[in-house]
Amino acid sequence: MFSLPITDPVLVFATVMLIVLLAPILFRRLGLPGIVGLIVAGAVVGPNAIGLLERGDTFELLGTVGLLYLMFTAGLSMDLNQFAQQKSRSFVFGLISFLMPQLLALGIGTMLLGWDVMTALLVGAVVGSHTLLAYPIAERLGITKNPAVTMTMGGTMVTDLVSLLILAIVSALVSGESGVLFWTQFATLVVAYGLVIFFVLPRIGRWFFQGSDRQADMEFIFLLAIVFVAAYAAELVYLAPIIGAFMTGIALNRLVPERSALMLRIKFVGDALFIPFFLISVGMLVDAAVLVQGLDVWIMAIVLTFMVWAGKFLAAQGVQWIYGYSSTERWVIFGLSTPQAAATLAVTLIGFEIGLFDEALVNAVILLIVATSVLGPSLVEKYGRELALQAEREAYSPSEVPQRIMVPLSNPESADDLMDVAVLLRSGTSDEPIYPTTVVRDGPNVEEGVARGESILSKAVIQAAAAEVPVVPSTRVDYNVVDGMVRAIKEERISTVVIGWQGTSSAREYIFGSILDQLLERTRQMVIVSRFKQPMNTHTRMVLAVPPYADRESGFGDAMRALKVLCNQAGLELVVVAAEASMRPLAKRIDATKPSLPWSSVSIDRWAQLVSKLDEIVEPEDLLVLMNEREGSIAWRPGLDRLPGVIAQRFEEHTFLTAYMSEEAFRPGQSGRLERVDPAVLAEAVRPECVVMGVQQETTPDVLRHIMRCALGNQPDTIEAVLPKLLDADGYAPELRPGVVLYAAHTRHVETTSLLVGISADGVSPKQTSQPAHIVLVLLVPRTVPTDAYLQRLAAAAELIQTEEVVEALRTAETSKGARKLLLEHTRTVPVEG
Repeated sequence: MFSLPITDPVLVFATVMLIVLLAPILFRRLGLPGIVGLIVAGAVVGPNAIGLLERGDTFELLGTVGLLYLMFTAGLSMDLNQFAQQKSRSFVFGLISFLMPQLLALGIGTMLLGWDVMTALLVGAVVGSHTLLAYPIAERLGITKNPAVTMTMGGTMVTDLVSLLILAIVSALVSGESGVLFWTQFATLVVAYGLVIFFVLPRIGRWFFQGSDRQADMEFIFLLAIVFVAAYAAELVYLAPIIGAFMTGIALNRLVPERSALMLRIKFVGDALFIPFFLISVGMLVDAAVLVQGLDVWIMAIVLTFMVWAGKFLAAQGVQWIYGYSSTERWVIFGLSTPQAAATLAVTLIGFEIGLFDEALVNAVILLIVATSVLGPSLVEKYGRELALQAEREAYSPSEVPQRIMVPLSNPESADDLMDVAVLLRSGTSDEPIYPTTVVRDGPNVEEGVARGESILSKAVIQAAAAEVPVVPSTRVDYNVVDGMVRAIKEERISTVVIGWQGTSSAREYIFGSILDQLLERTRQMVIVSRFKQPMNTHTRMVLAVPPYADRESGFGDAMRALKVLCNQAGLELVVVAAEASMRPLAKRIDATKPSLPWSSVSIDRWAQLVSKLDEIVEPEDLLVLMNEREGSIAWRPGLDRLPGVIAQRFEEHTFLTAYMSEEAFRPGQSGRLERVDPAVLAEAVRPECVVMGVQQETTPDVLRHIMRCALGNQPDTIEAVLPKLLDADGYAPELRPGVVLYAAHTRHVETTSLLVGISADGVSPKQTSQPAHIVLVLLVPRTVPTDAYLQRLAAAAELIQTEEVVEALRTAETSKGARKLLLEHTRTVPVEG
């Protein structure tokens, strides 16, 4: 009833699953990586040892699937932003890592072993390549974002491409296919294949994900179909399938964020099923009988192993010297680039078929695979753990404290997208949960509202669980929705709020709508207002608009860090759009904010040109982000309140986020950043002669000339010198609120700070205002005043007139003295950065 090898398919699968379960556990207890246990177990149960399992067609199929899956996930998991910074290093390392073993093979093979040049070249192709066999260990240790690891992963593609190119050349020369026509055809096919993989596949993937309606099973099957079709197509253009799988992973990388449920599903299936089959099938290739028949195979295996270890170590040592890596990183590089499996097997089998390799050399290569597959993962396990501990011990700046993210949910249609944003904003090293929250208005239908809220929360919990992100869901009942959200923010010590927006405001005076505007007014945390049109994983770039002086806000670092984390985890390119005058200090702040990320910039002459510039540069797959400030902050201008609505309407088919920077530092042990401006600063600036009554309707320049002439006296040269700066106003619209406009200049043409107040009973109509203005404020600050102090005065002037009642009282004032007294009675202190 029981004979070897096992042929019953159920028993075969059960045996393999037991091996996958027990072998890694046993070898980890012996201090060896679990991967090594699977290879050794394959050798023991294979046809060349006890014969428990046969390496038949089914096993070869699953082993091949596992190899292609391994290469696909390696490409899919690469940090492309990091790779963009490391691409020259990857190319250099790949060439060195291939050339060192290749030169050893040519020298030792032709001079000591008597090989001809063709055989030596092909052996060099065998030992010059490497397989990312230890990648699962690096991933488990969380070091795949390390620059040295990213460089090595990129170098894999170089070594394997060169190895397979050598194979193609040697095969062509041996078979006589070495004419110009063959090489022209080969180059043309490879270039065409690369264009399809890197330009056509991402567009197909983006189209599919936009229409898949979040069907997880269909998304997974789509990726599997694409990778295996691409792998087969690689064979048709004389490339190995592993190259096609790896290139496909890179091409689809940005569609599958690292922290997404889809990525975790891909890794789970690979780690639990496909990749173990591949490792066991590698072990089955070992023929124990050949090992005891003589020393020839052992000597050959030792020579090949020496070529690999010496060549790969020299390459690792070389890039350590060139790029300044640590000794720990050098050993990780060596461990990752040592294992031989994928391209090694492909080249060896073809070399045997064309008659350049004999049986002894093939068996020696199998021993080489086993030896390097044991050493490489062991080194990555040992030194990768040290690298991970070093990363944990690195000092974090206060801005790098993990965020506590709350996601208010009310609309089931946007709940998934909001949770996606929250997951991508959350740093991969954070232990903090996400706080999905629903607030139900108290009243007769409260029970129905609570049930609806719990339904939305249950989906959010499942979505976060699929991405392995902890959540703390809560439902709150309050008479006022904003009160409920504010109370939750305080109780849970939330630092970031991610909230949805339909893209329109409910009334003219609102930025987003009643609830969102109240939330912004009553909180000081970072708030990211999100209008969704496309799934987050279909974007390729983040186009970030940063207004003037935003980099001077204390919350800029936290906001920039959050957006860079989102770019990093979603695989987005970062493009920053800002005014030319503020680009240099802004670039310094961006570069100083971790995580490091390559980014490009687009400059505009004036902030008012932002929308027209976005029209020029925005592409269909872009994610639009506006960094914004609340009213009263140092860099706030009234035009920023209208800008979200303008962008949302102008780019109706784009996902659009507005990130309001925090106005508190959220530092443990600190009371905050707020201090008070002395009211006497404004009282001193609003001198009696600075209040001008009876301003008449004229052009904007003439209105400003009249106010300055009445307040400053007959100084035509000064007035004409200051006027262009007032009219420019950094490109912002001057309207503070209905009936009030503010113009400001930080100029060398005045010696003292002055706040001029022009009052018009009938109203004047400056450009870029929604209705006639009755109060025209003109702030003049000398250049000798530091920029921060100028911005403080500007913020104070912007908050000087808060209500329509004050506007009406000033409009109807009978004397300038009475108007000045009324104005100063309403002066209030404002928060500024300490």
